[in-house]
Amino acid sequence: LQELQSGLTRDRLAGRVGRQELVLVEGRSKRQGPPDTVSWTGRDPGGRLVHVHLPVERDCTGELLRVAIARAHKHSLSGEVI
Repeated sequence: LQELQSGLTRDRLAGRVGRQELVLVEGRSKRQGPPDTVSWTGRDPGGRLVHVHLPVERDCTGELLRVAIARAHKHSLSGEVI
C-alpha cells in the first residue's frame, strides 16, 4: 500500500514540473544550497512543499513568490523565482 501511495505522489508531483505557481514562503529550509544562496521553503496553493534558492541578503518569510517548478522530489518540489 505504501509503495502504491509513493508512486501516486511521485506522479502527481512530476506533473507539476514546468508550471508556474505562487508560493507562500514559510521560512528557511533545513537543508541549504550553495554558499551564496539560502534555501527557502514554502507552499503552493495546493499545499505542496516547494523549495527555492534565493540570495543570502533577502528574507522572504511571508512573501508570495511566483516560482517556475523545475524538479519533483520524493515529497516536495523545487524551482526558481521568476
